[in-house]
Amino acid sequence: MTREGNVFAPSNKLHEYDPGGDRWTEKADMPTARHDLAVVAAGGAIYALGGTEMNDGGLGSRRSEQFDISTNRWTAVAAMPTARCHLAAVSAHGRIVALGGRQGSLAVEEYDPREDRWRRKANPPSAMPNPFAVGVGNDVLVIGGTRNGKEDYSLVHRYSPAADSWTSVAPMPVARTDIAVAALDGTVFVFGGWVPGGLTPRVDAYNVAADQWAQIDTMPRARSFAAAAAVGRKIYVVGGAVYVSTTSLAPVDEAEVYIPA
Repeated sequence: MTREGNVFAPSNKLHEYDPGGDRWTEKADMPTARHDLAVVAAGGAIYALGGTEMNDGGLGSRRSEQFDISTNRWTAVAAMPTARCHLAAVSAHGRIVALGGRQGSLAVEEYDPREDRWRRKANPPSAMPNPFAVGVGNDVLVIGGTRNGKEDYSLVHRYSPAADSWTSVAPMPVARTDIAVAALDGTVFVFGGWVPGGLTPRVDAYNVAADQWAQIDTMPRARSFAAAAAVGRKIYVVGGAVYVSTTSLAPVDEAEVYIPA
């Protein structure tokens, strides 16, 4: 998103990072500018789902657009059944699972790229207005979020797309939202985020097999709304926002790499 005064306007920008050359390249703009959307890679393409569009009245979007990495082109695909923003999305079993979000906190919908079709799946154990999710093996781990305003929570649930079933697992040590998450070799890493009172630089790790959490590090600077992705043996943590006053956030262009021990 881009900042205009104290208002965050939807953006249509897309940038590609080359870890080998340590450089960024601007790619084709999204057809529809938006923020608070979910972005997920699947089958050689990138999907941009939902979000907040300009002048949508806060109702959220059903829009789904596909970016073909090889051709640098965007295409509209089947819209989500539920309009929403602040949702999460994960690729699993060759399909995409869109989870929760404002205006659709109990919505779990699965997209099949081959059929260009969405299907409704089992509701989660509790509402997920602002979830964060990552793939773990054949399952999906849904972490943290926000219930009412800034009432953050530490709940963690594991979803099996194959069985279409939910299981509760160990909660995060510190309840927070607006986090960045990534998975590597059976461990899920949670970076930064918002806790009551401000931003945190915490880095926590969840051992999936042992169902255990531990704080393992801190970020160079506390920030929220960042994105994280595992590439090879490294995790890249990109962007986000920091406080410029007690009530105002500003985007940052920081990009950092974390190498697990």
